[in-house]
Amino acid sequence: MGDRVAVLKDGLLQQVDTPLGLYDNPKNGFVAGFIGSPAMNLGTFTVADGHALIGGAKVPLPRSTVGAMKGTQVQVGFRPEALELASEGDPGSFPVEALVIEELGSDAFLYGNLIGDDLRADHIVARIAPRSVPAKGATVWFRIAPGRIHAFDVESGDALPTD
Repeated sequence: MGDRVAVLKDGLLQQVDTPLGLYDNPKNGFVAGFIGSPAMNLGTFTVADGHALIGGAKVPLPRSTVGAMKGTQVQVGFRPEALELASEGDPGSFPVEALVIEELGSDAFLYGNLIGDDLRADHIVARIAPRSVPAKGATVWFRIAPGRIHAFDVESGDALPTD
């Protein structure tokens, strides 16, 4: 494997960087979703008062993100390992219905659906502790670890600042 990777989309160069650079600092939503296994969780959410409304929760966005936005929606991204278990009512926590648990020994991945007010949508993947997995159909609360959120412009797909 090379020490630099070029990501192309429809014959156009999207980003050239080290594998870890692409993973940690994708230049756009395409690169974010392309690099990593499982892929980055990506969803488009409404923004109100500096918070993304995710599954009925108000997830705080960095000021730099809100200041760079052009509209009232943002594509939010977070890696499966960026999710932390939370409790219902914890600030910034959102509910996910567990659909499948993939147990891999030292790791486990929860595949589920984001639970909204009256709808269930937006597939979510979370890396969880392998020795305490929830039952299928259980509601699990997560929050995005501080400093681990990515944001992308809805129209262009370009990364927005998150510092």
